[in-house]
Amino acid sequence: GEAIRHLPVLLDTVAELRRRFDLSVLLATPRGFYRATAFSKFRERIGALSIQVVEGETPDCIGHADLALAASGTVTVEAAILGTPTVTFYKVTPLTWAVGRRLVKLPFLSMVNLIAERAIVPEFIQDAMTPVNLVQASSELLSNPEAAERMRLELASVRLSLTRAGDPFQFAAECIAEHLNKRARTSNTVGEVPQETIR
Repeated sequence: GEAIRHLPVLLDTVAELRRRFDLSVLLATPRGFYRATAFSKFRERIGALSIQVVEGETPDCIGHADLALAASGTVTVEAAILGTPTVTFYKVTPLTWAVGRRLVKLPFLSMVNLIAERAIVPEFIQDAMTPVNLVQASSELLSNPEAAERMRLELASVRLSLTRAGDPFQFAAECIAEHLNKRARTSNTVGEVPQETIR
């Protein structure tokens, strides 16, 4: 669903950016995603725009990019940690949007902006997700090194807020190990109960 809603706008955006800048464009996808049925209608246009599809290597793609166009979600946090200037977007079905806007009252929808509690990355949600808006925001970052550097500094503050207590990956690993150890101790304790006490 995301591919069908997002790719037409993104491909129009890339076509216009290609007219303005000398770009190498990558489309980072999960493994096997490009061969999925949802992509079949876009393959020809992706090829015509010389977009290289890279499967299963999203962090590397983002980390080496001058700019990321990223769907609002965890990938934007990944881009922030990697320090890559980013333009975010997202589009859902009109019904989902209508219901969601009634239930969710937040100043931002991008996870990076929510973490920072201020607008760091441009976000274009629903009707605001247009080629014109994406091209304008992207062009500002691609043509203005100072603007891109300002965003990198802002993203560094987000990365710092996420890693202040240490390496988040190490912390996650320790939490998982602690949980597994508790389960193992509980299982061992049950196994050690004398058989005569079990009825």
